[in-house]
Amino acid sequence: MAMTASMAMTAVVKMTALNERICVEMATDEAPETPSARAFLMAHPRGVYTCARAVPTATQFCLVLWRFHLDRLAVGWRSERQETGDTRALVGVLQETSTRLVTDALARWAEAEKDAMVTVLWWEENKDEVNVRVHVCTMPQVRSLTANVLIHGEPRINPLCKHSRWIDQRVPLEQHMRDVTTSLRVEHGEDFVLNEAILSSPLDRDGVSERRLLEGLITNFFVVKDDVVITADADMLKGSTRELVLRACKELDVPVKLEAPTVKDLRASQGAFVTSCVQVLVPVVNVFWSDVEGGQKYPHLSISTSHSTLALIERIRNHIQSHWLKWE
Repeated sequence: MAMTASMAMTAVVKMTALNERICVEMATDEAPETPSARAFLMAHPRGVYTCARAVPTATQFCLVLWRFHLDRLAVGWRSERQETGDTRALVGVLQETSTRLVTDALARWAEAEKDAMVTVLWWEENKDEVNVRVHVCTMPQVRSLTANVLIHGEPRINPLCKHSRWIDQRVPLEQHMRDVTTSLRVEHGEDFVLNEAILSSPLDRDGVSERRLLEGLITNFFVVKDDVVITADADMLKGSTRELVLRACKELDVPVKLEAPTVKDLRASQGAFVTSCVQVLVPVVNVFWSDVEGGQKYPHLSISTSHSTLALIERIRNHIQSHWLKWE
């Protein structure tokens, strides 16, 4: 069955008093009006979601870290509902339905030679009805091999949950990035662009005020200092590519420190990088601040990534990409 640039499938899960499942709708449709994951999410009611990479093999697509994605959906769903009762039966049904829809969608997907981005969205129609919708599109191309980042923004309200309302909540932050980009182009050229904003929170250590660097708007953030990979482990959303990096570091015997790096760590680092489902690993080359320091607007730190750190980033990236099928 040939498909266009994207496709979507839907199931509706209804609960009886015994939490039994009734799938009342299963539909497949070409979705040219929502060619991207973001457009798909914006076109539907807000809910818990996840985005996964699907890698083609000779016979089928393999989902990278699918168990991780199912677990993240479950954790986010429970944190949003804030119920004290046993929701295992319902969550199990939602996970099974998601897997069924994704498997069917990928079997129908026409772009069989390219990596696909699979988005799964759960939203509650009412207290007895949950919609599960799956969207598949070709994995977007990496736009930049390096990243310029702006330290700006407070932590997410509920970092345990990957929820599509975050798309709405980050709009002011994205607009601020565009405004700062316009200002910085005077000095850095018309092609300059800020690729990401890094959310942070205050830290008082031994009477000294610092800031913890938590995550990007759509990425996780890492610092390499003294040959140790440092990344936050709390107050941020733990992305699937972050999980891949941690697994790769373990298998490559690369030391990891699960603690939010500080600005002080960043200044003393040998490099930094961001991760996402689309980009995998991208080195950070410039860091800017949304404040005034010594009369300078948008103070700037150039990250001189050492050769050893660049080699480390490449080792981690290559290890991840060669283990897509191992980490299903």
